Formats: sequence, structure tokens, C-alpha cells
Amino acid sequence: SGRVVICELLMLTQKVKEEILKGGNELKIKKAGREEGMVTMREDALIKAMNGYTSLEEVLRVTAPDDE
Repeated sequence: SGRVVICELLMLTQKVKEEILKGGNELKIKKAGREEGMVTMREDALIKAMNGYTSLEEVLRVTAPDDE
């Protein structure tokens, strides 16, 4: 039906678990995940835009910025 899935998956690696147990906030947990190879939803969407599956305008419309 002309739709493409964009996704973000945070694997519970040891580093991510440690950050969660320390009571880390969302940004700290996300940072730990990214250091372990996580691709954010916006990054996944940008990859799909570069491959012609969607437009940059649509990516910016439907995804939140990656706060670092």
C-alpha cells in the first residue's frame, strides 16, 4: 500500500542494562545504545530516503530529531 516501516530497536546489552540500573535518563540510555550500534528511527528513515523509498520532507515530518 505504498508504506515503508521505519524502526528503532534498543538491544539490552550489558552497557545499556548498566545505564538503566544506574537510573540513567532517556538520553544517557540512548547514548549507551548508540555506542553499542543502535540506529535511531530518524537515522533509519534517512537511510531509506537516501535509497529512494521515501522523501527527506517525509522523514523530517514524521520523525523527531536525535537529541544528543
